[in-house]
Amino acid sequence: MSTHSEQKQLIREQAKKTRAMLHVDANSGEFLAANFFDVFKTELESTPIISAYWPLGKECDTLPLIDDLLGKGHKVALPYINGGAQGLDFYLWTHDHPLVESSFGAMHPDLKSDKYTAPVQPDIILLPLLAYDRRGNRLGYGAGHYDRYIDALDVQGKSVLLVGVAYMEQICLYPLPAEPHDKPLDCILNPNGYTPFSSKAPVIA
Repeated sequence: MSTHSEQKQLIREQAKKTRAMLHVDANSGEFLAANFFDVFKTELESTPIISAYWPLGKECDTLPLIDDLLGKGHKVALPYINGGAQGLDFYLWTHDHPLVESSFGAMHPDLKSDKYTAPVQPDIILLPLLAYDRRGNRLGYGAGHYDRYIDALDVQGKSVLLVGVAYMEQICLYPLPAEPHDKPLDCILNPNGYTPFSSKAPVIA
């Protein structure tokens, strides 16, 4: 019998193929940004730190959302893979902060620059993913960086809103294999939709 880890790897490979074949609307990033401001308008009133990500390959385009957040005066952080126990740190970012390519190929903060100071703790985390299911389980790339970071926040008693970002076609119609260390999403945000999973997620009338 295959283990959860083996099952995940098989689903991960299929999910990569599925996403690679998606026809992505050229304006999907703008649609995603518009949906974010519609869904999270109440949450934005408390001036949260929002961690985004720099899209890689066919990942959902977050760049228009990052631009709009900064343009409206909101605080945006980007993840940095630190190689430590938590796996990630987050640093406040604006357009004059330099980025460098990470070991995964995505752009992340260039900590050699004096533009960056101490890491921050986000209040809303936008998570990239390969697939998600109707229960809010997320299938990432397998490194577990976000899971370890969120687990460390849980230990500290810090509550964060976990927002998966993906295309609707990335939904898995059967339950994804979940292990104890896997952190379920509070909601999923698509360029053309939004689905809450937990009581922490915004309720749209």
